[in-house]
Amino acid sequence: MEYTIIGETFPLIEITLTAPDRIYCQSHAVMYLDANAAFSTRVTGGGIKGLKRMFIREPLFLNEIAVIDPNQPCVVGVAGTGIGKIVPVAITPTTSYLFQKGAFLAAESTVDLDIAFTKKIGAGLFGGEGFMFQYLHGNGMVFAKTFGDVHTLRLADGETIRVNTGRIVGFEHTVKYDIDRVRGASSILFSGEGLFFSTLTGPGTVILQSGLAPQSKTTTFSEVV
Repeated sequence: MEYTIIGETFPLIEITLTAPDRIYCQSHAVMYLDANAAFSTRVTGGGIKGLKRMFIREPLFLNEIAVIDPNQPCVVGVAGTGIGKIVPVAITPTTSYLFQKGAFLAAESTVDLDIAFTKKIGAGLFGGEGFMFQYLHGNGMVFAKTFGDVHTLRLADGETIRVNTGRIVGFEHTVKYDIDRVRGASSILFSGEGLFFSTLTGPGTVILQSGLAPQSKTTTFSEVV
């Protein structure tokens, strides 16, 4: 599989597949297909995984694209639905990623899209990302969509950053996710940042976005008093 990311504000990926390459993507993501591309819609990964995806507001059915004539390549254009970037992420048997809800755009069929649960109740309730993340593992390329520009950080072992709710795109499975309460009465009441920051502790790669994900929710002082 080869790909090119085209554009800046509303980018798309042009992907060239050769047999036996196959990709799957979100509904409404396919922009165009050439004549050698086979298009189908199915419960990718089976019924159980499809039902699990619905808990994180992902569709039960995903679109799949493969090559019709194995002697010829096919080209497909895949795009997101909002202003932002498309981030390619390499998944390997030793490097899996967790994405926030709605970040997944497309992946090779050799990558498994599942869900992972937040291990701490407080982080699930107040971290802004909820109790579940999209969990990508296997071996192949994944494409995430973001809101706004992208900032990628590599955290050292034990290094921690605090991130505003909704600014997380994803992080390696080796990164620990938790929350940290905002200190100071004036900060809580007047900062507009809510009561909690998400905390990410290395080692591992973290992908952040400058825009605020529309499905994220900041917990404010008025909601807990």
